[in-house]
Amino acid sequence: MSLPVENPTLHSREGVTPEGRKDSIWGFGDEIEPWANELVFSMDLWRDQVQYFVEEVIGEPVYVVGNSLGGFVALYFAASNPQLVKGVTLLNATPFWGFLPNPIRSPRLAEIFPWSGTFPLPANVRKLTEFFWQKISDPKSIAEILKQVYTDHSTNIDKVFSRIIEITQHPAAAASFASIMFAPQGQLSFRETLARCKMSNIPICLMYGKEDPWVKACLGPSGETASAGSSIL
Repeated sequence: MSLPVENPTLHSREGVTPEGRKDSIWGFGDEIEPWANELVFSMDLWRDQVQYFVEEVIGEPVYVVGNSLGGFVALYFAASNPQLVKGVTLLNATPFWGFLPNPIRSPRLAEIFPWSGTFPLPANVRKLTEFFWQKISDPKSIAEILKQVYTDHSTNIDKVFSRIIEITQHPAAAASFASIMFAPQGQLSFRETLARCKMSNIPICLMYGKEDPWVKACLGPSGETASAGSSIL
């Protein structure tokens, strides 16, 4: 629900429709809008979004609860902004995200990769994105993935399914998906965020479902979390 409210890229004059748009897919343009400079849907961006929400909407320190990838985001936010966090609860937290090197942490290694999720998407990535997006955004594919997520297949997932379908219809969905998949790793690893929270005396509760088909409990508690409460449900 945090996709752009306007197209982050512009199309060149060639092939532009009278309405000024080449097609209905945002992010597939040729030139970047000034406000979208260096825009990439990465761990760092999600951390900043949480920070701005807490500061501008809530206005006081909070308890943060994160599920799956949201767990990593919650911990990353807490490690970066300890003054805004009272405590963190991680539900089946994913301990990693991002496949490309972080440009700040590993600048030389990052130079090897010509593109790391920023807009506009390169031409070759656009074609690849269109191919995979047609497969992934198909309602049948989404339904199959949701079946894999829930061990209890009697769970009513109609609202989740409808919300996902709604998001796939957003004009920026395909380009944002590509940005996420090619985004660099965060500046801090999962273990480093845990260590920082420990230094700041932020209480952490780890909870993992033993029947979770994707994120196993063994991925959570480790030697780095000795001071944190942990449980397996």
